[in-house]
This record gives sequence, C-alpha cells and structure tokens, in this order.
Amino acid sequence: MDNLALDINGEFDYAAKAKEKGISLPAPKTEAWKYTRLRDLLSTPYKPFLPSTQKGPVPFCEADVIDISNGRIISELPEIENVIFARPQVFTEDSSHPFAQMNAAYLTQGLEIRIKAKLRRPIILNYHVSPLGECCLYHFRCRIVCEPDSNAEIIEQFTYEGEIKSCYLANLVNEIKIGSNAVLKHYKYQDEAYKAGHIALHKVEIAAGGNYESFCLSKGANTARNETEVSLNGEGAE
Repeated sequence: MDNLALDINGEFDYAAKAKEKGISLPAPKTEAWKYTRLRDLLSTPYKPFLPSTQKGPVPFCEADVIDISNGRIISELPEIENVIFARPQVFTEDSSHPFAQMNAAYLTQGLEIRIKAKLRRPIILNYHVSPLGECCLYHFRCRIVCEPDSNAEIIEQFTYEGEIKSCYLANLVNEIKIGSNAVLKHYKYQDEAYKAGHIALHKVEIAAGGNYESFCLSKGANTARNETEVSLNGEGAE
C-alpha cells in the first residue's frame, strides 16, 4: 500500500503539505511542543524515499524479523503461530496530533499485527533507510492488537546507511490495543544519523488487567521525539 499521492520525483515541503490538508503544525510557542526543535525539520525540502531492498543489520537476538526499508516492507511476513498479519487501508483518525495527521495523510505503508496468545520469541520491526545523499522522508504506521490473555514482546530497531550527517525524516505512529489480562513489552532502539528527524507517536489503549511495558534507547537525530499516550480502560490496567 504505497500512497500514490506522493510524487517520488518532487519535493515535499512539510509546512506547505500540511497547509494543503488543513493541518496546523506546532509553532515555537505551542506548549506541548516547545521543547522539540522543529525549525530545521520544517524548513528542509524533503523528497519521498525511493523503494530500496537494503536491509538493516542482523538483529541482536533470536526473533521473527520484519524488514522495512525506506518505509516499505521488503521481507515476506513470517508465519508465526498465534499471530495474524494484515495490510490495512484505514487507520484511526488523529485529530489532536498534527504529525500523526500528516502520517495518515501521506502514509507510505502500514501494517497490522494481531497477537492471539503467548508468543515464543520477540517480533522485531527492523527499520532501515538509505538516504544516498538526499534529504528524504517516509511515513509508516503499525497497528498492534493484543487479544485477551496474550503475551508478546515487540522490538523496533532503526538504523541507516550512509554518512553520519545524513538528512532524512521518519514520521511513525503505533496504534496499540492491549486486551484484558494481556501483556505487551515494547522496546525501541533508535540509531539515527545526526541530521535525521524522528517523530513517533505511540497511542496505547489498555483494558482491565492488561500490562504495557516500554523502553526506548535513542541516539543521533537532530530532532527526535517519542511520545506515548496511554488510556487505562479498566481496573488493574497498567
């Protein structure tokens, strides 16, 4: 599911594209964003990433791996007992979060992972980019649904190929729904180039008795923001 509204040969002016969609991006004095430096990100003329088959480094643990290159899934989705993958066309509206609105409006690709029981080993989303000297961007969204009494570990790994001062932007959204008495451990290793931008929103809904555990290790990136919104929807949700 590539968004055909993106002209891969044209420039992507973030502020102008937001205006086209009626999306109000944060200003320097916007309270929730005043500690996130957006000036360089919003003034950079990006281009959408071209498709690539370049994979990221081999993951550091035994896991089921999904390779995502330049914002597109390039590996076959693994066959995992108690997991169903889908490629949804529609995602949740995010009217309160401007970069999530941009993600939905200019989505490169999306993925749904539905977990039905306890998993034997982690799932790794292995993100990798190859800017090749240009300022490029992608938008990716993942919906993770943990059904009641399930138990899973998901790791996101972000790496790049090229110069340490490579320029690119990753705009990511994770929609996470945790059912009653389900457990999700969500870890993120973010190793980005110095001039990269990384904006991520994790929208988490937890039912009664559910448990969500997360940790992020971030390095690099001129502009980096990992935001988590959690809704506790029942007794014992945490």
